[in-house]
Amino acid sequence: MSSRARAARISAAIALLAGAAALVYWGTAPPLPELVPASAPRLRPEGPLVVLGDTQRTSRGELLLLGREQNEAARRALIAKIAREEQPAFVAHLGDMVSYGASDEEWEYFDRLVSPLGALGIRILPVLGNHDYWGADSTALENARRRFPELEPRTFRALPWRGLGLVWLDSNLEGPAAAAQLSWFETTLERFERDSEVRAVLVFAHHSPFSNGRGRTRSGESMARLLPPFFRARKTLALLSGHVHGYERFEVRGKAFIVSGGGGGPRVSYLTGPDAPYQPAYVTSDGRPRAFHYIVIEVLGDALRFDVKCLELDAPCPAGRLETFAIPFPIAP
Repeated sequence: MSSRARAARISAAIALLAGAAALVYWGTAPPLPELVPASAPRLRPEGPLVVLGDTQRTSRGELLLLGREQNEAARRALIAKIAREEQPAFVAHLGDMVSYGASDEEWEYFDRLVSPLGALGIRILPVLGNHDYWGADSTALENARRRFPELEPRTFRALPWRGLGLVWLDSNLEGPAAAAQLSWFETTLERFERDSEVRAVLVFAHHSPFSNGRGRTRSGESMARLLPPFFRARKTLALLSGHVHGYERFEVRGKAFIVSGGGGGPRVSYLTGPDAPYQPAYVTSDGRPRAFHYIVIEVLGDALRFDVKCLELDAPCPAGRLETFAIPFPIAP
């Protein structure tokens, strides 16, 4: 065999292996959900706020090489449950909407997954997760902004809602972009502090500054520079984040930190007892993965009520809830 023929065979073999590796790693198993057509809107501006995180599909690479869950039934059941049982003013998504942000196929899957909400006119207002940036950043951002115009021109924003100041942060930013967000965050919190109509502030981000999730206990490094102004502000009540696929709650320096990544991404187990780096406010008897869930937040008088509703599938979910708790407003009317 000539050297040219040998080289051609080697090139063909490499191309075949590369194609197979790409198919295994990036391909995803579940079929596309049915697209639900628009129906009679079920808008309720005075309704609660629903928080949901980490709805991305698990790639075949994660399935085959790492043995992670796919959770297709759970993802669809959560969206159906929100559409059927809740009438939220909107849904705050904590990021990782898709597994690969530059993929048109993954976004088509997401469009179909959440179409039961869109059919009722229920808006999704997201932060961006690390998976939402995967691939070419410009392509990933274009895909996200096509669906969520509020992410243009910057991926962080704030708005008042029913006596609350709501803040969406981009915990993926680095360098000058992160510095610009920090300056904006400080100014925004100062503005809410002066606003007599704002009684409390909720912050949404993707990365969790505190977690006992195995392999995720250091996932909050990108949030570190945003914590000092959060702690300084009187009105900041809670920071809600995803990234860690499960549910946790911590109380740190008088503030609540809620980790809600239970939207269908492959779940984690937890460090407990003396091995846990942080003392949780939500305590379970073991470190098993936690139930798929979303959070319903309601304004009740002088407090916010957090109702963590879950699916009774393959994790403890007593009476359909992980927990229900209230946090009083830090500022009286």
